Amino acid sequence: MTTTMSLRAVAATLLIGAGLGLVGCSSSAPPPPPPPPLPAGHYTNPNTPHGTETLDVNAQGGYIQAATVAGVHHSINGTTAPASDGLTFTESFGGACTGQPGTYVVTTDAGGVHFRLVTDPCASRAQDFPSGAWSRG
Repeated sequence: MTTTMSLRAVAATLLIGAGLGLVGCSSSAPPPPPPPPLPAGHYTNPNTPHGTETLDVNAQGGYIQAATVAGVHHSINGTTAPASDGLTFTESFGGACTGQPGTYVVTTDAGGVHFRLVTDPCASRAQDFPSGAWSRG
């Protein structure tokens, strides 16, 4: 009878311990995703090599980069996508770098949005994006 009681006691202890373990291991909701590195909006940079340029970013990650160079208006459409080392911009049409992805670290401060080049085979974008602060508004 002592053996039976010991086995019952061991079984009860294991069940209680397992139940406590489940309580201790219960998962909470996953943390919310971080905010996008470049919120949707209208951005302007007066300091690009081509003069003032604008960058309009929508909530779905699409963008339009626009500038007037030598009296000719240029409009470049593309998409953005998060990358492990920053934010990747890929032109869809309208520019000389269609299909070429370029990645930038995006930071913001009181002066505006700043792009730090990680890698970009597109020479014009690699000059324009990091050329100065892009103000929002």
